[in-house]
Amino acid sequence: GAFWASLNGFWLYNGVNAEPVDCPIWDWIDRRINRVASRFKSVAINIAPKFEVWFFFVGGDDNDSNNFLVIYNYKDKRWSMGELGRTCGNSTPNDPNPILADEQYVYKHESGYQYSGANMPWAETFTLNINRGGVLATIKQMLPEVIGSRNSVRFRFIKRNNPTDGP
Repeated sequence: GAFWASLNGFWLYNGVNAEPVDCPIWDWIDRRINRVASRFKSVAINIAPKFEVWFFFVGGDDNDSNNFLVIYNYKDKRWSMGELGRTCGNSTPNDPNPILADEQYVYKHESGYQYSGANMPWAETFTLNINRGGVLATIKQMLPEVIGSRNSVRFRFIKRNNPTDGP
């Protein structure tokens, strides 16, 4: 299949039809995206071992580099969002660590914890609402997949009336 972004959402071609993909974080993207610059600079990379597509786009009025990211897990139909700038990348089906680059450096993602000259990226999983439309959710356990020091991961829970508002 093929997966792409349009002016009003994401689309999937499943081999037979092109159909819209439900994106609960679209208004978060719409408030940040620089449509003119993103038309020429945005990047989409399929991370096959994780069943994810990563979309990097230009955000803000004066910025001409990709600085925001949305991730769609097409197996679980889950969205995440964050701030991270990459201009190109490659992923192979048998390597869980994609190779991605910004305008100066090449990184092997999810391999190691620090790299010089880089800001610490943030990412959010979206949403934790189990009963579509429910008001409350109880979280009893979190099972992060961490290799190395447990001190490299921090969790923060935020309650908002509009769940697509960023930090």
